[in-house]
Amino acid sequence: MSVPVSLVLFVILAFRRIFKNPLRLVVLAVPGEFAQFVKHMESLRRHSVSPLKNEIVLPLSHWRHEALSKLYSKNLGVRILWGGRISGIIQQSFILMPSFLVEIARDDPRLKVHPYEFPVVALPKPESFQIVRSSALKKIGVTGEEYVAMSVYTLEYDKERNPEYAEKSRSVETLGDELIEGIDVLNEYGFEVVLLGSMDTGRAKVPREFPRLNEFYQLGSMEEVAVAAGCRYFWTDNVGAWWLGQPFQKPVLFTNMASQGCRKGLMPRTHMVLPVRYQTPEGRLLTFREMYRGKNSSFYKMATRGELRLIRNPPHLIADAHREMIGRLDGTWIEDSDALELHKRYQQVLSEFPDLHPYRFSTLFLKTYSYLLN
Repeated sequence: MSVPVSLVLFVILAFRRIFKNPLRLVVLAVPGEFAQFVKHMESLRRHSVSPLKNEIVLPLSHWRHEALSKLYSKNLGVRILWGGRISGIIQQSFILMPSFLVEIARDDPRLKVHPYEFPVVALPKPESFQIVRSSALKKIGVTGEEYVAMSVYTLEYDKERNPEYAEKSRSVETLGDELIEGIDVLNEYGFEVVLLGSMDTGRAKVPREFPRLNEFYQLGSMEEVAVAAGCRYFWTDNVGAWWLGQPFQKPVLFTNMASQGCRKGLMPRTHMVLPVRYQTPEGRLLTFREMYRGKNSSFYKMATRGELRLIRNPPHLIADAHREMIGRLDGTWIEDSDALELHKRYQQVLSEFPDLHPYRFSTLFLKTYSYLLN
């Protein structure tokens, strides 16, 4: 079937070429992870000086995110063609076209900017968003306007989409019991919690009754994007679903973040981090300096292999991080002198690693585990 498609496409593009420049293709390698698609599209939005009317974006994945595709397509003036049975053949046909008809950008410099830069303005929300969001919240039982979007890491997601990755990431699966206190604190502050992304299954199951959007709508639906766009902030337990809110520049609380030493720029402007800690088989706890020096090492994969012990955060630290996050967002948080000194010591550590992003750590986390700054 690919040969007839290629021939038809060749004729169409050859006729087009008489009047226009070669068609530009931006090829995105995004196997299994929609987060990479958002990251790349945000790069195009940040670094493209004009609408991309002469371009087609080809995400090389059959796991589509139709809602965000429509929003980016409208905002950038670009066509987005995902993989799949028929569309995958069309993708391949585009890629095989001669260079005088098609200009292929596999390593587009707009996607390779260092440090990474988020757009300075949020992605415009269509007028229908408020209606879609209100309807979805009503259907799932959210009664108020103030809510926090939450996501957890469950192995089921990667077992379906990226099995090899799931085996390497077993050590960072969310433990749902640890998140109960955080949910209770949010409820005390008047925030409801809405689970976005994958369902909390297996060990990631949170034993609390609260709305789970995936029970009513598919992953990648316009309802999911609209709900993410309207949250007070995004709470992610070490999973990439937080990118759902980034086109709309939502603040993010990262709990049990397993990666150490994020490349500069790849964190939202407003964020707070509660990272996991690592311990050697002999019982020695690793410091930030040790982990940053080995930033090319995947510590969580080493933990999965039994070479390190991964230490998750206790529930009371997660609950306190929410208190601090809320306080910082509403302007009531006051830093004491001890906290200021700890943040200063962290900056001294970070000065040795200029390519890494400066995290905003939970204050109580740094006070509890100040050895990390040695």
